[in-house]
Amino acid sequence: MKQNKYIIIDELFPILFTECQTHKDLAHGMRVTSAGFFCTSIEKDKIKVHCYGESISLNIKNQPDDARLIEKFLSSDWN
Repeated sequence: MKQNKYIIIDELFPILFTECQTHKDLAHGMRVTSAGFFCTSIEKDKIKVHCYGESISLNIKNQPDDARLIEKFLSSDWN
C-alpha cells in the first residue's frame, strides 16, 4: 500500500500529497499544526480516513481531528 502524507495548516486546511515529497518541503513558510500519514476507504458510500504517524522532518504529530478534516475536504461537505 502506498503511503499518502498530509499536513494541516492553521488547524483547518489539509494539504495532501504523495510520499515522493517530505513534509518539510511542502510546509515551507506555512504554520503547520499537525502532520502525518493517511489512508482512505469507502464505507456506506462515504470516504473514511485513517490518520497515523508523524512528520519526522517537522517534528509534528498527527492530531485526533485530522481524519475528520481530511474526510470533509475529500467529500462534498467542504464549505
